[in-house]
Amino acid sequence: MKLPLQWEFPGGKIEKGESLASALARELHEELNLEVMVGDVFETSLHQASRVKLVALRCDVVNLSSLILNEHSALKWLPKGELHTLNWAEADLPIIKKLTSE
Repeated sequence: MKLPLQWEFPGGKIEKGESLASALARELHEELNLEVMVGDVFETSLHQASRVKLVALRCDVVNLSSLILNEHSALKWLPKGELHTLNWAEADLPIIKKLTSE
């Protein structure tokens, strides 16, 4: 865990030959055993200090009943109005800002 005391959206690096959608679907399955239908790009965030580029994609959950924390110590599913209550990783903040302004 690179930021063990901060919240981050699940996801990860794109492997060679993967699309954004297939990478996110794979990562969500590996990390949370979560099945999703991946949609379009919601927001992109470029964090200069860490040289991290986050691309947030819209998703519809296909199966939530088999959720398992394979790589995380905690999970929260919050309404948009409560997202600001968590200590988010800096790179995720532009995505939170857009989510809460919708």
